[in-house]
Amino acid sequence: MEPAVAKSMLKGSADSLNSAFHLSYNMLLNQLRSEDGDPENLLRNSFFQFQADRAIEKQIKSLQEESNSMVIEEEESLKNYYNLILQYKSLKKDIREIVFSPKYCLPFLVPKRAVCLDCTNDDGESQSFSIEDQDTWGVIMKFNKVKNLSEDDDNRRPEDANYTVDVLARCLVGRDGAGKKKIRPVPFKERGEPIVVSVPLSQIKSLSSAIMNIPKDYLQLEARENALKKVSELLSRHPDGIPLDPEVDMKIQSSSYEKTVRRLEALENLFKKHKIAKSPLIAQKLKVLHMKEELTTKIKSLKKAV
Repeated sequence: MEPAVAKSMLKGSADSLNSAFHLSYNMLLNQLRSEDGDPENLLRNSFFQFQADRAIEKQIKSLQEESNSMVIEEEESLKNYYNLILQYKSLKKDIREIVFSPKYCLPFLVPKRAVCLDCTNDDGESQSFSIEDQDTWGVIMKFNKVKNLSEDDDNRRPEDANYTVDVLARCLVGRDGAGKKKIRPVPFKERGEPIVVSVPLSQIKSLSSAIMNIPKDYLQLEARENALKKVSELLSRHPDGIPLDPEVDMKIQSSSYEKTVRRLEALENLFKKHKIAKSPLIAQKLKVLHMKEELTTKIKSLKKAV
């Protein structure tokens, strides 16, 4: 026997003992046949469950220590501001769902209309802690009804159908984890290619009242670039893009829309008055708080599992 092997046998650490216990079908039947049988109790008192609970407890302790190490100045005030941002984004989403429901927006999805798209990164790499999301501008080509073979299209109302919109916008072309081609709209002034991309109605932020005077043929790269230059000229004169007014132009008459708009206006006033809004390094502080909130959510979830 080699000296190193003998030394490891005498002074080395013991191999970990991991339970491979599982409740088999036959064991379950035997438990049910017995008057005092209790399969749940058997699982709770098994060595396997004991090890699993200990592993979870260690994970909870580790996450709790990590959370406690995140010291944030004015944490309570910052948490209040953070919650206001979440409420604001939720209300904005609710308004967009109403305004850009097929019932109201389909008549305005005409070709050559300038349109503002949400291009916030959805891959989880970056989280926005501002009330303003990233957006880009483009030109509507057409809209398409998404066919669902599982539903009876003959008995389905147009306003209940799903639609996508083909938009000429500046895009970034890449590959996802599976190597599949992925086209994503990027902010108007960033580098990218002018490409016609299909987006859901939920990605539209606003519709412009401007109909662009551009040619119909977009096969050539130069034609697509010229079309986006026209949009750029529009934005240089009118930075907001001359958006359609939901109530005046689109004739939206909805009590839920009016209530949500009033709540949003009230929130905007709170943002202006909030003392933390002008705090230095606000974005970095919110990012740390967001990480801390995620840790708290994980800890709560693990505690429920024990």
